Amino acid sequence: MFLSAFNQEERLAFLILSNHFMELSDNRDLSEQILAGFRNEMNIEGSRPLPNWNFEDCAEKFYKPESKAKALIELIGFGHIDSNYSVEESEFVKKLALSFCIDENKLVEMENWVFRMNSLINEVNHFWED
Repeated sequence: MFLSAFNQEERLAFLILSNHFMELSDNRDLSEQILAGFRNEMNIEGSRPLPNWNFEDCAEKFYKPESKAKALIELIGFGHIDSNYSVEESEFVKKLALSFCIDENKLVEMENWVFRMNSLINEVNHFWED
């Protein structure tokens, strides 16, 4: 949703973070599909090697508040994609929010927004059914 707004360094950092996030998922096949969609949305070729950045390196690439919020919202959405936002996924997002200096109340607001957005998406999907 917001990935195309990232600059090149943010895109690479987000993809690296997403790869680590995917390792926490119970549904690897779905997660790999989502990652392929992320690469496509950000115009990053699947064969392109990623930088060897650790978690902190990646977090530092997001310096604008808007980019930090977008990264968190995208990861929260990724965690909800299989309808199972696990404790491990939640902890990963909290760690990133902490590194972004985003307080827990703001993070809860973001999580609630993603939940409402997913509900609306599920609701609109009923319009496509016969």
